[in-house]
Amino acid sequence: MMDYQKKTRKILRDCNAFVDGGHFVLSGGRHADFYVNKDALYVYPKKLDDICVMMAETAFHAFSDFDVVLAPAVAGVVLGQNIAYNLSMSMGKDILFAYADKNLLNSNYRTIRRGYQDIIRGKRVLLVDDIASTGATLVSLAQAVDGLGGVPSGAVVICDRGKVRNLKFNDSKGVLKSEFTIAPLVELDLQTFDADDCPFCRSGRPIDTYLGDATASDILKGVDKVEN
Repeated sequence: MMDYQKKTRKILRDCNAFVDGGHFVLSGGRHADFYVNKDALYVYPKKLDDICVMMAETAFHAFSDFDVVLAPAVAGVVLGQNIAYNLSMSMGKDILFAYADKNLLNSNYRTIRRGYQDIIRGKRVLLVDDIASTGATLVSLAQAVDGLGGVPSGAVVICDRGKVRNLKFNDSKGVLKSEFTIAPLVELDLQTFDADDCPFCRSGRPIDTYLGDATASDILKGVDKVEN
């Protein structure tokens, strides 16, 4: 295989997906001054397809044994379906695809519904996501798969920006169940900060409301730290 890390970095740079010098709230709630804007990639279908082909090949060589691809809604659907298609073509068998919604009662958890439960039960499942910062989304997918009697076989992501190569998850009773490995196309060693100890909040740098996962509460907390 060619140097996928180098090719992925070039694609992301060409899409202007690397954003530096800001103040961003990441999906896990931590703060950073660097952001990987995966949404910039979705604007370019050909570049996105190149990424998905590399993710499919990476997953095949890293794990090889799976029957279903599972991704989180919404953006993960684009990645997951494309990856499942490429795996089906290369493996010579149907690799099915499903996606998981956010749990309506607790957005930290994922729910597999819409009839997808039947294709997860008893199957080995490849998990897919775009960016891994803490791995929380992938863990929630693994828990949802385990709850239906499926087995998470591993995960593939575009970018691991949080050094989360190995993840553990608990069953529905809170007992440690198993662990799985993440196979990223590219790894970034970036510094992030807890929201309560963020130097950008203390210095008064505004939180970006267009990129990242900032909530109104995050923005107000940042203002309070400056005023105090």
